[in-house]
Amino acid sequence: MSEGNSNRSSVGRVDGDNRIFHQSWWNQLPLILVLILLEGAITAFNVLYEEPRWTLVSVGGAGAAVSWLPVIPLLLLVKVAVRIYDERLVVTPMYIIYVAGRLSWRARSVRLEYDHIQEIEIHHTIIQRILSLGDLVITPIGGADKNQIHFTGLAHPRAVKDVIRDYKNRVAN
Repeated sequence: MSEGNSNRSSVGRVDGDNRIFHQSWWNQLPLILVLILLEGAITAFNVLYEEPRWTLVSVGGAGAAVSWLPVIPLLLLVKVAVRIYDERLVVTPMYIIYVAGRLSWRARSVRLEYDHIQEIEIHHTIIQRILSLGDLVITPIGGADKNQIHFTGLAHPRAVKDVIRDYKNRVAN
């Protein structure tokens, strides 16, 4: 087995013959760092000033105040986690299923058989390239935008593209 094949076999979560891919935490790294810095700044502000300027709840008239400002970055961090878990790409031996919105009100799923795939592209920024991340765009024959799969923040997108090509070649033979 070549080194490229061993790398491909290690990407994604294996479930029988299927491979399941989620967005990488590394793709959200800049936002996570900003949230951590914001949380630290808010906490430092609250420690330096005994009475926070923004009080939402006053307890017992004695002037004791509770600041809810440090909760905001934590809620945004939960939103990041939900965003990562919300999308997945399932590569099966016969077709690809893209599911988005598993935790939201509007769900979207696209099923694309291998013989209907026209093109598989990888898009990445310089930072994504350094972190081995990228966006995978799978265009069906005819280029219908509603059936196009655009999976963002995927770890090792070239290996995922190779896995899809391997499955596609198995179906063609």
